[in-house]
Amino acid sequence: MEAYFDCPDGCKLYYRLDDFTDPWRASETVLFVHGLAESGEAWRAWVPHFARRYRVVRIDLRGFGRSTPMPADFNWTMDVLLDDLIALIMQGRLGSNVSQAEFEWWIENVQGKTPASTLQGYLRWVPGLDIRADVDKITCPALIITTTGSGLRTVDSVKAWQSRIKSSQLVMLEGDAWHAAGAYPDRCAQATLSFLEANP
Repeated sequence: MEAYFDCPDGCKLYYRLDDFTDPWRASETVLFVHGLAESGEAWRAWVPHFARRYRVVRIDLRGFGRSTPMPADFNWTMDVLLDDLIALIMQGRLGSNVSQAEFEWWIENVQGKTPASTLQGYLRWVPGLDIRADVDKITCPALIITTTGSGLRTVDSVKAWQSRIKSSQLVMLEGDAWHAAGAYPDRCAQATLSFLEANP
């Protein structure tokens, strides 16, 4: 099911619900939130792994994918993004080994859907974002997945901040992708399902 959620400020958030659970059983919902210059399509390969056990919601954050584009001077804050997710919830509603065809599909169907104005404003905001103090506040079980050769950060730097989350588990995948969830969706989805089953 595809739908839009109307935010109080007029922004329309696109989301997709995939649910192949048994209708006579109560099922939990998982919400997949994409990264920079992506959309809910980034999680497409994860859906078959999750949709039989969970109701899967994939959202396009404001400004991304099919949601309302944001102007270049939009005042991005973490609170705005979190408020959108909370409102939606309360309403109950690539590594070097990819082929050229896979790369082009990703650019055209995932990253290419982000309006330029959203990227301009978002990229002005992200470099100043500092969540180091927030990491220490995470108390629920958390799974961190990275690769051995990520160009974004070293294994040691990931281990350093992961160790600050008391109930966390680190999964290290062999590979050089900076976006493990997109480059290795099957392995990441299976690791995530195992983690969820071990931490009900």
